[in-house]
Amino acid sequence: LQPERANLNGIDTTFTIDFRPRWGVQADFAYARAADVNSTTHHADTLTYMGGPVFFITRGNRLTTFAHVLGGGARITGILISPVGVTRGYINEPAVAFGGGAEYQLSQRWAVRGSADYVRASFLTSPTTFGGLTNFRAVAGIVYQFGSNRR
Repeated sequence: LQPERANLNGIDTTFTIDFRPRWGVQADFAYARAADVNSTTHHADTLTYMGGPVFFITRGNRLTTFAHVLGGGARITGILISPVGVTRGYINEPAVAFGGGAEYQLSQRWAVRGSADYVRASFLTSPTTFGGLTNFRAVAGIVYQFGSNRR
């Protein structure tokens, strides 16, 4: 049977260190989950852990835009539906993401950020094989900036 899509919701945490006016490095950790996938009472989830360079396209007084490329891994848990029943399993394989976003400065320490990424990872297609999984993720969040002012 062909696997069906599931909408997952979760949390994303990103740490960014600027080392040049236009360049930095990011570490991104995200967890998302969907309950009762395909009406089976089983859940599906994904945990991604990636890092990579970030390029700041613009840096205005209030608005900053950026692009990033992230690499690392993804642990994806899911279910397989076959004529003999439901099998639950997980896979931990390399993952990559690329995209970008914008950050709007509210004060010296606080900002709001939105980003969108194209993510490529792997998922189980049978109890013994896996295939490529491509998807988009959108993240909206609140930013707190440590250390000295970034400007």
